[in-house]
Amino acid sequence: MGDLRVSVRLNGEVVEDRVLPVRQAVRIGEAAGASVSFPGADLVVVRMGADLVVRGRSLSEGRGVGLSLGQVRVWLEHTAPASIPGDWLASWDFRFLAVALAVTLAALWVDTLAGVMDRVGSSGLLSAQAARLLGNDSSTLPPWLMESGRNTSVVGGGGDSLASARGDQEPRQGPRASSDDDKTGIAYYEWYRVAAGRAPTVPRGAAASLELDSSNITTRRQLAQAAYQADDFETSVLHYRWLTARVQGDSNLLLRRAMAERRLGRHLVEVRLYLDILEMEPENARVLGRLSVAVSRLGRYDEAERILRRARLLAPEQLTLDLAEALVASAQRQEQRSLECMERLLEHRDALTPAERLELAADIAIDPLFSRLRADGRFRALMAAQLGAASPRPARGGSRHLAGT
Repeated sequence: MGDLRVSVRLNGEVVEDRVLPVRQAVRIGEAAGASVSFPGADLVVVRMGADLVVRGRSLSEGRGVGLSLGQVRVWLEHTAPASIPGDWLASWDFRFLAVALAVTLAALWVDTLAGVMDRVGSSGLLSAQAARLLGNDSSTLPPWLMESGRNTSVVGGGGDSLASARGDQEPRQGPRASSDDDKTGIAYYEWYRVAAGRAPTVPRGAAASLELDSSNITTRRQLAQAAYQADDFETSVLHYRWLTARVQGDSNLLLRRAMAERRLGRHLVEVRLYLDILEMEPENARVLGRLSVAVSRLGRYDEAERILRRARLLAPEQLTLDLAEALVASAQRQEQRSLECMERLLEHRDALTPAERLELAADIAIDPLFSRLRADGRFRALMAAQLGAASPRPARGGSRHLAGT
């Protein structure tokens, strides 16, 4: 069972960052004897089975919620307990940890999204429009909404070296995509990799070419997509971050980067990228569908449903929206609704493009939102009914594949 991480900032500075075990209940806030003290709220975090519950919101492992209390901001996260070997502690720079935490937490606030989505119209999701609608200038909007195009890479003296990118410093808001075949007993990951076939062939000498000319955009695109299709999402993200920092206005690049960031659990970055695309293409129903899923991963279910309805109005026959709805439903533990969406999608799978079919197989096999569905016998029966002998088989000896390894 996971623990509770409590991070407190005052005027942007980290003043407390602790991990608390929660066996039954933990009190935090302004009450006397609170495990972590801060003004503005008196909270009790209660364990209910495998989840933690705070203010009526259930947090599974990897989920978190932010609270804004005047000048105080609190981030609560249900995180798996980590054991740090004692000999590591002597060399760990805790001052660096505090600074890094202060920087990364600045991107974890999603309170404004509800106000923006309530006012979405046919003119799209322009950041400037959001500022006008909220009655603010752009300087008062939260950083995660306004800094959607920020470059997180660091270019060293050697120019554009990929190794200098520091994308690994981005915080995660959810678990990374991975196989759980060892838990379900069904070889979904093997089934997906068979559907994917061999990793795409990268042109001979591509890596060497990139070493000679790191500004070669065509080669870097090929390497980014090859890494993604090989489930090496970290490498894919590094390439796509480099590309999106230098190639402006390419919605396809932004989408591919968002898809790779999603697989790593970096959903705030994913949301920002979708907003960038929608600024250029406000009626892109596919991207709206992806945005609805990303927002649901952040626990913003009302916004997710509104965005999904908007996408349905724009493209009622768009099959990929059935997948989006299935994922949004799964985020809310609405398994029956998710099953119905997946049944419609699988019945019409021949109408999907090859790329869409491959992405569907990947989502079925490794997306964390489908973990409960993969363990559901009804879903296995549905897959067998729709795919026959081509459906996933029982795992042989417990598959332990991990995406990206």
